[in-house]
Amino acid sequence: MRKNKIVLFGAYDRYNYGDNLMPIVFLDYMKKYHPDLVAQSEFVYSSIMASDLSRYQAPKTIPIDDVCPSLSNQDALIVVGGEVLCASNSTLFLHMPRNKTLNDLLTKLNRRPVFRDLLHLYARHRCPIPWDFPYVPDPDKLPAGLKIVYHTVGGHLNDLGPAKRQEITGRLNRSAILAVRDNRTKDHLAGIPTTLAPDSVHIISDLYDDTFFAEHAEKMYRTYRNERYFCFQASPQKMPEDIQSVAQVLRDICQKNGCKVMLLPIGYAAGHDDAFLLRELQSLIPEVAFFEDELTLWEIMFLIKNSLLYIGTSLHGAITALSYGIPHFGLNKKIVKLNDFLGDWSVAPFNQNYDMQTIGELAADLSALPSEALTARAKLNNQLVRQHFDSVATLLGQGGD
Repeated sequence: MRKNKIVLFGAYDRYNYGDNLMPIVFLDYMKKYHPDLVAQSEFVYSSIMASDLSRYQAPKTIPIDDVCPSLSNQDALIVVGGEVLCASNSTLFLHMPRNKTLNDLLTKLNRRPVFRDLLHLYARHRCPIPWDFPYVPDPDKLPAGLKIVYHTVGGHLNDLGPAKRQEITGRLNRSAILAVRDNRTKDHLAGIPTTLAPDSVHIISDLYDDTFFAEHAEKMYRTYRNERYFCFQASPQKMPEDIQSVAQVLRDICQKNGCKVMLLPIGYAAGHDDAFLLRELQSLIPEVAFFEDELTLWEIMFLIKNSLLYIGTSLHGAITALSYGIPHFGLNKKIVKLNDFLGDWSVAPFNQNYDMQTIGELAADLSALPSEALTARAKLNNQLVRQHFDSVATLLGQGGD
């Protein structure tokens, strides 16, 4: 007897911590709370392109163009999250793994209209998708009756012309569940029925504990579980201040608190390039800085969970800290998705982004940062995420426990 397929469709054909976690967290949650659904279903990891990131403990992916012909009206397509509304083929193509120099050149040329059009055509050829705007599935290109679910997604429709906006709105209106992860996205989709819930990755503290990390992040667990450190992460394109100033703030925090700083790459996809910046930063403060590279998903997660504080430009770095009740400061007010997510789901003073100097002042005494309200908020957020997961399970054929 054929099992119903549940296709977990997302932007995880490149290595980027949050994107790669989303389908794993989805399936692990269902295994824990809805095992009957898992037993009666076939789960498929799919993205734009085929990929094998198993060395980072991330799932292999099958191109969605290869998956669609095998689907039936009994199946489901889950857009598993991320800033996917309305990411274009060319934008996603620019985040694929390649030489940094080449990608920097492509990104610069993409600002020119003529080249942008050519890049878009090439991306459509290189990454064939049955519809435009890859992570907004077109129901007309799928079997009638197939369930489409948007799983705590982010994004907007602002850049679309009137005709294309009407088309994309029609696609979204035909979804079975459209859950968004922040009020910013909800406001952008005004007039389209949505559900608001924190990003699904927030549920990690309900799924992964120290026993898990001792097995799945053994080296990091063994090396750093007794260290006193805080985490700093940033990508070159998103760090708003010069590297010398940042190095001095990090050194001051370490000296005032008697700890070290873990320079932690989270964004590995093209266009993020955290490791390039953090290696340079370590050379400026070697006496107080750890640096680890080529980390797996679970190693990144453990290092944040075990830290005194997280500072960074990564949304899912902050979400990991928030989930485990770790103090966190978003860096750079211009990163709207991070600033607005923290405003919706965290507590003061962690509920907004700051510049590096202000973070240095706030982190002068790490022991004085509030913890009880943060822990309580994390528990409440997890309850909301669970409600959303359970509603998806109900739709897919399994009620809540």
